[in-house]
Amino acid sequence: MASSNRFAAMTFAGMWSVLLAAFITCSLTNCAPDEYRPIPVGVYSHGKDYGEKIFVSQTEITFYIKIDNYIIQRKLNYSVLPDGTINLYTMASSELLTGIGRYEWYWDGKNIIQRDFKTGDLIKKFKKRDGGIKN
Repeated sequence: MASSNRFAAMTFAGMWSVLLAAFITCSLTNCAPDEYRPIPVGVYSHGKDYGEKIFVSQTEITFYIKIDNYIIQRKLNYSVLPDGTINLYTMASSELLTGIGRYEWYWDGKNIIQRDFKTGDLIKKFKKRDGGIKN
């Protein structure tokens, strides 16, 4: 019986050593799932309404969207997850309830999609525009 307890303790210690080695290796090689930015730089607008538009740069998205009959401007850092979810950073807590954060944002490979946060219903599609739109 004593030898089986010793074997179990050695197996447990060996398991922790393997987990620790894997964690260190992952940390050093950065093998965690990466966020990426597949949205091409440019201007995206909704239909023919050029009042609502989204400017995309390498690291930031600038929104000019209509919320409660006002055009709101917000510039936020972003990343896109492999499932297309657009993560927005440096958002004030008030934004989560009343502004850009009240919507879910997705990249479908061609369009920036705005969805209702509660229901998931499509609100708008913002398509890339080639020229013709000024700030």
